[in-house]
Amino acid sequence: MEIILSAIALFLLFEGSLYAIFPSKTKGMIKMILELPIDTLRIFGLVMVVIGAAILFVI
Repeated sequence: MEIILSAIALFLLFEGSLYAIFPSKTKGMIKMILELPIDTLRIFGLVMVVIGAAILFVI
């Protein structure tokens, strides 16, 4: 359970720091993501899942 909470904390730390340091760039990225086709977002999400699973497998 401690590992899961640590992972969530790290995620929040990195995400929050991006929003705090680069708020205008973040809004621009969100606008760009909204314009992407659904299939592109789905493929990107699946690639991220595979990369995350591979990293967990290596660790």
